Amino acid sequence: MLIIRFVDLLIGIMALYTTHLNFKRQIFNSLEFLVWSVVWLGLLLVAVAPHTIYFFLETFASGYVSDLLMIIAFVVIYVIGFWSYINYRKQHHALEQVVREMAMLSRNLDRDQHQMSASQNK
Repeated sequence: MLIIRFVDLLIGIMALYTTHLNFKRQIFNSLEFLVWSVVWLGLLLVAVAPHTIYFFLETFASGYVSDLLMIIAFVVIYVIGFWSYINYRKQHHALEQVVREMAMLSRNLDRDQHQMSASQNK
């Protein structure tokens, strides 16, 4: 059990450091940095003091740690799925705007080239 706690501690520290680096490189925004920091600090808390999880077991009226983890996993999957969908829609909208702008530029260039060739033929 001590080895698992040590591995959890190492993973938590590395993940927290990686989260910090991604925030400094502006890959993560402030909200993402906050959310991931809370996740990794929670992992570190459980790794250092595993008895703290019993408070959550009593709060959710769950007798087993695995039940609590399944509840948390379903909530996290729902949130990540919804967040991914929102980001997909934002990307879709942004791509649509870029394609429209490129089409308009292309149309204007074609029109200008046609006018130039017509004026040169006169």
